[in-house]
Amino acid sequence: ATIPTLVGLSAQAAMVVVSTRDHRFGWSPVPTAICLVGDVVVAVGLGVGGMVVIQNSYAAATVRVKEGQTVVSTGLYGLVRHPMYTALYGLYLGWTLLTANWLLGAAWIGTFTLLTATRIRHEEAMMIERFGDTYREYMKKTGRLLPRN
Repeated sequence: ATIPTLVGLSAQAAMVVVSTRDHRFGWSPVPTAICLVGDVVVAVGLGVGGMVVIQNSYAAATVRVKEGQTVVSTGLYGLVRHPMYTALYGLYLGWTLLTANWLLGAAWIGTFTLLTATRIRHEEAMMIERFGDTYREYMKKTGRLLPRN
């Protein structure tokens, strides 16, 4: 595993452990309505993540281009180039709402943003190298993490 991956996993584990303890012991009380919104956002994030895996058989934790791989540009990939990262943002935002651990949630989302930005640059460079103009055209039609207007 790479250093950024280990940092990301460590930060994510810390977020889960600390925020669940916070929630369990009531250190940061959360109104029921905010908890319910957090539940819905987490569920949507998990659902979108599941759809990504179904729609793109090339999706993997390790960034690489496989033999015979093509540019997936349908389904969620017709809207954004990186729907798994978008799903993870939803998951982390929902978790932050659910546990009301604002500082830890902001720290994790900030860390995730830095790690993801680096990973996306690397991933897109690999895709351009492998697929050239096909991927460049795809980039013009889709947003990176959010759909284009």
